[in-house]
Amino acid sequence: MSKRLTVIIIINLFVIDLWAQNEKVTIESSEEEVEEGSFEQLVDAYNHVIRAREEKLTLLKIDLLSPFLYAVSDGEREEDELLIESMVKVSFEKKYRPDWSWFTRIKLMAINRRLRESNLSGGIRYYYNLNRRILKGKSANNLSANYVAVEPNLRFNYGRGDSGFSVKLLYGIQRRIGKRGYVDFDIGLENMVAPYTEKEFGIEVTGNLELGLAF
Repeated sequence: MSKRLTVIIIINLFVIDLWAQNEKVTIESSEEEVEEGSFEQLVDAYNHVIRAREEKLTLLKIDLLSPFLYAVSDGEREEDELLIESMVKVSFEKKYRPDWSWFTRIKLMAINRRLRESNLSGGIRYYYNLNRRILKGKSANNLSANYVAVEPNLRFNYGRGDSGFSVKLLYGIQRRIGKRGYVDFDIGLENMVAPYTEKEFGIEVTGNLELGLAF
């Protein structure tokens, strides 16, 4: 084999190798773009479900989970306020700043199929993770976010003619579900400032879960 032919073959092999490397890089880049595109589509779908881009400054919420659980329960409970079941739970929330809102909630509770307690609460919520959206120039006019809240709570027990007052410090997560749904979960501590008669002062763990309609 002549030297010229050998040089030509070596040059061709070198060119083919470079071409193959370039093709590999292109394929990897294409796959990466597809993966990023799929992730963005999932994020867009999630934001659509929770109405993240919808401007919503007020929300009327009607919980359906509590009355459902009450309806399917046997209704047999001891007469103790810790075991009272919620029959009705309605709340209203309004933003007065992009990351702050005030709210009020009414609850009616019963044991053994009889109304035993009403509960009126209200307070403020701070949607802390909206700051990142604001810094990115995105809309923060929505009520789907994580929050911390302070919630004063006034109770009245009809069976004993007694009342009580407490203050809750909560961490919560609220999300819209489609056009007319919502879920709201919170957990925290409740300080019994003025407990029922024969009940001790103190701090208790408290929690709340709502799933229902939003307007």
